Amino acid sequence: HRVACATVAAHLASDPTVRVTYNFTKADGSFDLSGLEPGAYLLFADPARSPGGPSTLGTPPPRNVRRLVRALPVPAPAGDSSVRVVVPFASAISGIVRGPDDQPLAAAAILIPSPIFEGWRMSGSSDHAGRFTLWIEEGTTTDIKIAPPAKNSPGTFEFVVDSAGNVDTSYELVVEDVAAGTTDLVLKLSRLP
Repeated sequence: HRVACATVAAHLASDPTVRVTYNFTKADGSFDLSGLEPGAYLLFADPARSPGGPSTLGTPPPRNVRRLVRALPVPAPAGDSSVRVVVPFASAISGIVRGPDDQPLAAAAILIPSPIFEGWRMSGSSDHAGRFTLWIEEGTTTDIKIAPPAKNSPGTFEFVVDSAGNVDTSYELVVEDVAAGTTDLVLKLSRLP
């Protein structure tokens, strides 16, 4: 499938956190990234502005448009005009976060593994009824980390630190290999800070 209006960004292969340039795909899905110095890059495609893309998650996609998710990075040398980046179709994982009292827990952080670096990235947070939905590539699985609501900024991730200044992960819950399409997942935190 060809995706119009997706953002394609070139990041340094040596440091994927550094974005060098970006552009949007044309109606036919093609893109041009000009001005790159010789070297190795990782290309990221994000369909956020495309029909069915992540920026439309609050509303249903247009009729006959399937949801899309961000593509995994594709290695590419500068000047290579044959690079193809596939933006995959998405499938939802949904459920509810509950606290130790078994009541729905609002503003819990929902994290999934980062495709760029070792660790986790924020995917969203639970709503006022403790419900959440996240989108991953169809036919895949992901690990999910649930963290307690942040004290300073609910709906974001904040490390829980003990009195000695060490990160205390005992407040978090990690569930491994959750399949795309899973619904009614109940995730319960055993304790809150």
